[in-house]
Order: sequence, then C-alpha cells, then structure tokens
Amino acid sequence: MTRTAAAGTVSLLALTMTLAGCVPGTPGANPQIPASAPAPADSPDSGGGAGPQSSGSARPSQPKVAKTGTWVVTNSEGRMVRAGGSSSFSKISTGRWEMTFTTDVRDCAYVATVADPANKLVYTPGTVFTAGGHKKPEGVYVETKNMQGGLADLPFHLSVQCGDGGRWAVVDAAGATVRSAGASGTRRLGAGRYEVTFGSDVKGCAYTASVGDPNNELVYTPGLVFTAGGHDGPNGVYVETKNLQGGLADMPFHLAVRCEGRFAVVDGTGRAVRSAGMSGVRRLGPGRYEVTFGSDVKGCAYTATVGDPKNDLVYAPGLVFAAGGHDGPKGVYVETKNMQGGLADLPFHLAVTC
Repeated sequence: MTRTAAAGTVSLLALTMTLAGCVPGTPGANPQIPASAPAPADSPDSGGGAGPQSSGSARPSQPKVAKTGTWVVTNSEGRMVRAGGSSSFSKISTGRWEMTFTTDVRDCAYVATVADPANKLVYTPGTVFTAGGHKKPEGVYVETKNMQGGLADLPFHLSVQCGDGGRWAVVDAAGATVRSAGASGTRRLGAGRYEVTFGSDVKGCAYTASVGDPNNELVYTPGLVFTAGGHDGPNGVYVETKNLQGGLADMPFHLAVRCEGRFAVVDGTGRAVRSAGMSGVRRLGPGRYEVTFGSDVKGCAYTATVGDPKNDLVYAPGLVFAAGGHDGPKGVYVETKNMQGGLADLPFHLAVTC
C-alpha cells in the first residue's frame, strides 16, 4: 500500500525541558517540572512499530456514528477514564493506543489533544497523532510522543467526528481531501500551508486539528498543526503543519469545525473572540487560562489547537494542553507553551465534546 505520509529519518529536536508549571489557583508559581521521557529503545525515528496495513478489500456497509458524543478520555497508564460511544480501550505498547467504538468509524475524522483526565496539570509536554484502527474498523489508533519525537505514555482526549451533520475534513500531506463532511475541497498553498473550503460560512466557528494519517498507518514524521480563519474567504479554514523545529512541512491532518454546542476561541491575552455555550474566560497567568461554560462539563472531552482567532498566522508555534476546570465543574483549564515547554501566551481554539 502506498503510504500517504512520507517516511524518513526524523531530525529530532533536542530540547531542554525545564517547564514552568503552576499549582491550580496559584498564578505565578513556577516549580521545576521533570523532563519528558526518552524515546523507547524499540522505537524507530518517529516512534512505533509498524502497524497493520490496510487490506484494500471492500468495506461492508456500516452505519456511521453520530457527529457528537463519540470520544475517549484516557490516563497515561492505559486506562479509559470516561468515554462516549466507546466499547473498549487498550494500550499496545509505550505511547501506542487503540480505542474501539460501537460503530464503524473509518469514514470519520479523529482529533486528539494531550490533556489530563482530571483537573491537574500535564507536566511532561508532548504531541499526539491519530489514524484509523489497526485492529478493526470500529477502532482509532493513537500515538503519543515526547518533544524529541520518541514514543512516550501521555494522557489524551480524543474526539471523533462522523456523519454529514458536522463539518470536518481529513487531508493528506499533498493537500488532497481523503474524506470529509461539508467540505468542498482543499488547496495546498505551499509547504505545510493548506486552505480547506466548506460549503458554507465557518468564520464564526472553532477549528481543532491533529496531525494524523488519513488511513490506518503511522505518521512517521511527528509534527504540529495550527489553524486560522480562511485566507480565501469566510467559507475556509487555513491550516499550517510544522515540524518539531517550527518549520513548515507537509503533513497529513484531521480537521474538525465546531459551530455549535460548546466551544471557545481565545486570543493570547485571554479574551474570548467567539464562543458557544461559554460564560467567560479568565487568564490565570502566562499561558494559563480557565474557560467557563454555562453547564457542567467535567464528564466531557476537551480538544484544543493553537490557532489564530481571526485569519492571520500563528507566528510563534507552540503547544496546547487541557484539563478539567480549576475553578469548578463548569470549567476547562488550558495551558499554552512554547516549543521549549515553557508557559507562553498563545491563542487557541477549544471544543468540548460530551
């Protein structure tokens, strides 16, 4: 099978992981945080053993899952903490996970964020990648990696978007739309720069994304993804993919557009630019935010992406992490960090799936 994501030796980023963390509700505290885990010995350059290949056989007719309510929240030990529409969860090996849902999810988009399963902090920064299930068509495969590109056990929240009711797209590294709902096409603007166009105005929405294989293989070159409003017009979403050094690089990605339900688009100063179901946002300190909604969200999943709140660029690439609210059950706690792992004010898009 021809691999969509280009294989190759990863130029690993040697980062000094001295992180600025905080005790919930104590802005300004900066304890020293342990460095991220080293890449496991059995990991290839981008991490992970080779997963099963697609068979290429015709798919049986299967119903799709609903556009919302399909999600998983896990801890770093391989335990499913809470979920919607999921039947099982397994840890394959270090940093490699497979979620199984109750319905065929091959024709869906998978967006995930490194995030604490409770309301604590993620002390070890890292990245997360998605793909179709390696075990069965009801599965989603996830890899979590440290900032050197090696597989590492990290907690994450995963949201699955399916059906024709939502707006989402799965795009390969060359800029071809592999599958989508509501999207009319994708245009590659240059290395690591894409414009995904939908059939209606999406400028009032939130855009979350993950680097992920469009089929059920691996993403051999780890990287990051950033979003913004369309550069071609209000029906578009602009996406950038970058390597771990912050340089533009072609990578496949899964994009979800949230226009209803509960979401927030917040700038680096902590100001809510647009939202749905949100009652307010508070900046707790550099790179630390509390987004409060109008109802209890502690039993939900939180996915987030560093992204411009309008249609500009994210000039300073960085990382985003989520957790349950530090102020109470109606909140979502968000941290944004620079590429070295230090807290830094960055704009983000946040989606809550329940």
